[in-house]
Amino acid sequence: MFGLGLQVGDPLAGTGKVIFSQKFALQFGMGFTYWFDDYFYTWVDGIWYPAVITTNKHFVLSWYFGVGGALGALTDWDGYYYDHYYHDDRRHPKDHPDGFYPGVWFRVPFGFSFFFSKVPVEAYINFGPQLQVYPPVMVYPFVGIGARWYFI
Repeated sequence: MFGLGLQVGDPLAGTGKVIFSQKFALQFGMGFTYWFDDYFYTWVDGIWYPAVITTNKHFVLSWYFGVGGALGALTDWDGYYYDHYYHDDRRHPKDHPDGFYPGVWFRVPFGFSFFFSKVPVEAYINFGPQLQVYPPVMVYPFVGIGARWYFI
């Protein structure tokens, strides 16, 4: 199954998921982060569904966890945050006159999925830590609430 949808939170994004089995899927998305920096951000996560929490005639509620990665490009950054808190000269605006500041993350998503029985829709909450590995090294959270429509 393949689904497409929207997510609000950080990142604010268009999302997709390819479900390969009852236990494994790939989720991906593209959008903008805004809590710590303004990044254009794209990610891919492999996720596992270890157990169903509950099921009834209306929906199936499952939890999941996974690992993934993300790439991004910082937009509209003036250097204030890093100059005043991290003193990271590698990202100072004078060193990047083109305004392109790449970023690389390692993500560990957790979440809950509501798969509805009567319509091909999933509602979810997705959250977890992410480690920014380039530059500089930082850890901060991501969280999103969204829905996807599935094409069977």
